[in-house]
Amino acid sequence: MKRITIKGRQYEVKETFRAIFDFEEKYKKLTPELLKEQFEFLYFILKNANRKDKEDTVKFKMTFDQFIDVLEEDKEIFNTLNDALAPDVPESTEDGESEKKN
Repeated sequence: MKRITIKGRQYEVKETFRAIFDFEEKYKKLTPELLKEQFEFLYFILKNANRKDKEDTVKFKMTFDQFIDVLEEDKEIFNTLNDALAPDVPESTEDGESEKKN
């Protein structure tokens, strides 16, 4: 499970159907194109993957504006979120075989 720490709280980073539904309902499309849409999709991902407290993560309670404020304070959070959501790409080994990157 991929996680991120924001302001001392740990959150799960996982694309969920609910995040996709929220984005589609607001923008009437499935793929974020504009920068604001991309940030809002990241917000929906955190909000829906952390709908309630769990053993090792907490409920995501920020508003979108608070989320943007946090990203402006610490731009590395944005990079960490993007890295966490990037698909695992196999790396080539010396013998030309692919192996999955962990």
